[in-house]
Amino acid sequence: MMPVNVIDVLQSSNGKVYVEDSEAKLITLVGTIEKIESKINCISYMIRDDTGEIEVLLWVDIGSAIDSHNTKFSNGMFCRVVGSPKVTDGITHLIALNISKLSSANEITTHLLETQWIRMKLRQLKNNKASNDSQLPKSDITLAPQQRLIYTIVKAETNDIGIEKAVVVERVHGELPQREVDNILDYLCTEGLIFNTVDVDHFKATIQ
Repeated sequence: MMPVNVIDVLQSSNGKVYVEDSEAKLITLVGTIEKIESKINCISYMIRDDTGEIEVLLWVDIGSAIDSHNTKFSNGMFCRVVGSPKVTDGITHLIALNISKLSSANEITTHLLETQWIRMKLRQLKNNKASNDSQLPKSDITLAPQQRLIYTIVKAETNDIGIEKAVVVERVHGELPQREVDNILDYLCTEGLIFNTVDVDHFKATIQ
C-alpha cells in the first residue's frame, strides 16, 4: 500500500499511479472531507489535501448502510482513504476499499512524512541497483538447488519494492524451513545477487 497525495492520483495515466516509476496499485491518502453525496448504491466523498481535490466512491449496500456512513462522517472531517484509482469518462477518481476517521492529528503529519520517505527509498533503490549491477557475477550456476530456488523466486518479482520475506517463505512452504530461507537470503545478499529494498524484510534481485 503506497502513501500518496491527491496530486499523484490526478496526474496518473489511464488509472495507473506511479511514484518514482513504481506503480502503486493500492494507495492510501489523507485529506479533508469537502462534500458527501449519497447515490443509488454508493457514497461520493470529495476529499481535499494540500495538493488537490478528488472524488472518492465507496460502494455500500443500499438503505441503512448508506445512512450509517452519512452519520459517521461529516464535512470538514479529516479521514484516511485506502483504495485504487480508476478513470471514468476521462475523470480520475478513487474506488475506496475503506474510509476511516483519523485516530489523532498526528496521522496527518505521519502521512506526509511517509509520502516523502517512500520517494526517497525508491530513489535509493534505483541508485543501488545501478551501482550493484557492475559488481555482480554474471551467472548463478554455482548456486545449490535450494539457493537457486530462492533466488528464482526473488528474481521473478520485478517491481521496485521487491518481494517480502514472508511471501518467499510461503512459496517454499513444505520444501524449506524458515530458518533455511533466512540463511539463503543472507547468503544471496552477501554474494550480491539480491539486496534489501524498503526494509530488511524486502528483497530484490540486482540483475533482472
